[in-house]
Amino acid sequence: MGLVAGLVLLVEHSLRAGRVNGSNRELLKELEEQRTDIDAMAFGKLLLAKNALKDVQKELGEQKKAAEEASGAYDAASHKCESMRAQVEADQERELTDKIYDWKETIFQEVRRREEQLDDSKQDWETQLKPQREQIAQLKALLQSHRIDLAKTEVSRVMHRVLGKANEAEAAAFFRRIIDITFTEPFTLTRAVAARLNGRK
Repeated sequence: MGLVAGLVLLVEHSLRAGRVNGSNRELLKELEEQRTDIDAMAFGKLLLAKNALKDVQKELGEQKKAAEEASGAYDAASHKCESMRAQVEADQERELTDKIYDWKETIFQEVRRREEQLDDSKQDWETQLKPQREQIAQLKALLQSHRIDLAKTEVSRVMHRVLGKANEAEAAAFFRRIIDITFTEPFTLTRAVAARLNGRK
């Protein structure tokens, strides 16, 4: 309780007790006026405080609304970022898949090109080696002919040594008969014939 209000109660109690004089009445009146002023002042302060509270509440409401809007904007931005991230990952995966396909296609084409080059090179080598192969075949045939001639000579020599006489026609006929029986290798064959002839002699 305030000081003025206490004094007012004290004076009123004195008035009820019959102990009030003129000065007390004046004091009571003054105190009543002061109390009225104090009440008006308190009411004004209370009104100001109430208005200030309303302003604070309004500001808090605006801040809350701004915070909610900011939260909504943050959620929207987060969702957008997540969507963009997923899109970027999908684009990167698709790009990587395309690159892998391109690499495989490039490698396949390169391998195919090299195979074609090898085929062309093989054909070129075949063309270049054809005369040499023909020459080798001719040399083999010539070698075989020389070996046959040597075998004939060897047979003729053996016949001359074993039989004492034999002309070229007899030696050739004898050699042909040997070939009709078997022919593996002329020199080996003539040695075997010579051995048999020597044994018979």
